[in-house]
Amino acid sequence: MKIKLLSCLILTLLFNQTLIAQNLFITSKDSVHGKPKSIVGLGGYVKLVATYDYLGLPNGSSFNMIEIPTINDVANQTVSFNAWQSRIYVGNTYTTKKNETINAYIEGDFHGNAGGGFRLRYAFVNFNNWTIGLANSAFTNLDVWVNISDFDGPPVGTWVRSPQIKYTLNLNESNQFNFSIEDPVSDYRTNTILDTVISSTKSYIPDVVSNYRHQFDGGNFQASGVFRAISYKNGDQRQQTYGYGATFSGTFKTFKRDTFYYQALAGKGIERYLVGLGGYGLDAISFNNKLVALPVYGGYVGYTHIWSHIGSTLNMNSSFMYGYQKVDNKLYDDYADVFVGNYYSANLFFMPIERINMGFEFIYGDKKDYENNLGRNHRAYFTMEYYF
Repeated sequence: MKIKLLSCLILTLLFNQTLIAQNLFITSKDSVHGKPKSIVGLGGYVKLVATYDYLGLPNGSSFNMIEIPTINDVANQTVSFNAWQSRIYVGNTYTTKKNETINAYIEGDFHGNAGGGFRLRYAFVNFNNWTIGLANSAFTNLDVWVNISDFDGPPVGTWVRSPQIKYTLNLNESNQFNFSIEDPVSDYRTNTILDTVISSTKSYIPDVVSNYRHQFDGGNFQASGVFRAISYKNGDQRQQTYGYGATFSGTFKTFKRDTFYYQALAGKGIERYLVGLGGYGLDAISFNNKLVALPVYGGYVGYTHIWSHIGSTLNMNSSFMYGYQKVDNKLYDDYADVFVGNYYSANLFFMPIERINMGFEFIYGDKKDYENNLGRNHRAYFTMEYYF
């Protein structure tokens, strides 16, 4: 094997990820049809996240509206520093004797164990239009991720990774369908009271997910859908319901290099696919021996501006965003997590020197519960990333 240091897109971009850096590539001496038989890429980045939070919410990386209290929202200003978002990754491209390509990718960060522990983010293989392993859900459109510091992103963001088997049908260069069966994990509560124990369960059938994607010059459009069974067994009794949902999302260029982003979502029992709601027991409620899937609605719009004149040497850019989210439960009015939330953010990123990206961001959010109690919070971010 010989080692080459190449300046190019990192392997994550080859696997539909979003970062750009330099990588260490290891290529095999033997070749197939003029290409190295095997290429291994190594890379990652170190990232510091510093926050000032008005209410002192516990998560130093994510501004999660569900955690905003609507009663006794007394100021408890806190400052937090962490490097949990730092990542390492390795990818491999292998060319067979029949000139077929197999891609494999593994990535991890340090957001496990509530922060500081290693966490597996990706582990999948891609070949002949099949993707098998831990990868982005077919419900996800990564292209509508706006450049922000908030780790979870805007409300109803569907940046979910799940173990899956996915097939991609390419109609032409601009249009494709994706079909997948995915891990059917769900979170539910056994009562309507907020402090009831949250439980996780697996269904007897996988989640069925699909999307249609259209790529055009300067942007894309994607429509995604999911159908899932939610069930759990309590002794000899099995409770069951169904969840379903759809998203419409896309991007398009405006004013040369600026980009507009949008996503709309509606569904029932699909909170597991929303990074800001997953893990809070909001897929369904078990009450009076009946499992009820909770509806969720929302969306967001975002805009990224490239400061081409004043920031050409610093690669300066800013993103602005508004998001809306509603979790509804018309059957049980005493359920405290039923809420309507609004999310606003603005930021500025720049590169003071090569490979180092810095940013400042401000986020404001409010949450109204079922009794119309209103809670507000705001947070300021500073981030620094070094890519290697």
